[in-house]
Amino acid sequence: MASKEAVSIVMHKTTHVLDTLLDHLDESGDLDALYFASVLTVLNEELFAPMNITSVFPDVRFFLVIAHLDQDSNIILEQVTEQPSLDHFALIIRYHKHDLDALRPYFEEELKCYEDLLVQKVRDLIYIGSGPTPNGCCTIFLTSSTLTLEGAINKGLQSDLSSKLEITKSLIDSIQQAHESGHIGFNLSPSSILCTQGLINRSIALVGFVGDKNIIAKHPDCSLLRWNRDWTAPELSSRIRPRHRGAAQSTQEQGSDVNGPTVASDIYALGKLIFNLLEKSPEVQDFVAKALEDLPQKRCDIHNLSK
Repeated sequence: MASKEAVSIVMHKTTHVLDTLLDHLDESGDLDALYFASVLTVLNEELFAPMNITSVFPDVRFFLVIAHLDQDSNIILEQVTEQPSLDHFALIIRYHKHDLDALRPYFEEELKCYEDLLVQKVRDLIYIGSGPTPNGCCTIFLTSSTLTLEGAINKGLQSDLSSKLEITKSLIDSIQQAHESGHIGFNLSPSSILCTQGLINRSIALVGFVGDKNIIAKHPDCSLLRWNRDWTAPELSSRIRPRHRGAAQSTQEQGSDVNGPTVASDIYALGKLIFNLLEKSPEVQDFVAKALEDLPQKRCDIHNLSK
């Protein structure tokens, strides 16, 4: 376990970086174009590492950059293939094809959610802001998580029971806090969840906030939203329609997808994730099955999850 001194040093460095980044937002809350120019310009493969984070919206890409602040507090990007500097920090850059004004109403709702997720904000993921890029816009997160839960599972980093229970508790804490703050609608596929091996324990960060139907309607690609049926409540994933039909009919059907998640669909997806994370043991199956069947909403047969 890390010493209190080590934790204090890390928190001090993080606070300094965070304060510096937030001090360089303009009057509208957008990223200062001059200060953040290095991350708002054309992607450089030596400085930007693609991340396998998935989104329910099309044409959304995630990249990781490693950086440090120089003596004048300017952002200096580091090559992703080299050993990072002692004072480095990590940023997740999420790129969109739409311009900033088109996504601003959605980003404003998104910011409220990430601001209220204090359980992950204090150590794992902090929403910094958004800004224009040559091909659309981007959103920047300060993060201590550089690996998705899917990546951690594939690498066997969360194979012991203790790790799985820590991850499970972190998942539950995050969703509970989000719901208590009035935020619902999360993409809970393992490829949209960040996983951190912290100084004290393991934790996750939700980077897949989607929102309820009213928030989704503010996104310019709301009619193109696609849930991963393997990690989604059936009432959402069942609305996916084939794409090979006529354009007019396809558009009409896609529009019917925007009925939005609910508290129940979030909890169902959470239960499904925990169910698989803990390897579908009989004890977990009974616990999760009872919890999901008790939800006050008509559901499919939970026992079908094991088939």
